[in-house]
Amino acid sequence: MKITYTPKNSPSLRGKVEAYYKSVFMELYVAEEGVCIDGVNSSNPGQGEFQEMIDLLREDFRGKELSASVPVNPIAKHVLDKKGIVYPKGKSTLKE
Repeated sequence: MKITYTPKNSPSLRGKVEAYYKSVFMELYVAEEGVCIDGVNSSNPGQGEFQEMIDLLREDFRGKELSASVPVNPIAKHVLDKKGIVYPKGKSTLKE
């Protein structure tokens, strides 16, 4: 299964892009130098689909840095850390 991409502001995969894979929805920002995961939501958590999607993003955007905004929950933080995705380590509202 592949990721389905829907550009928000242009017909190319640049700028804000919505991405769907199985039960996972991601908001991405695609730039020349890399791809940033701005938000993620899964309607079927705990099934590894978020992790699968990260692997597919790496394939689809080979050669670009993959990063994320600050995770908003401990599960997202765990997955981002496990997959080696960089994100700002500043103040967080997470309770660990």
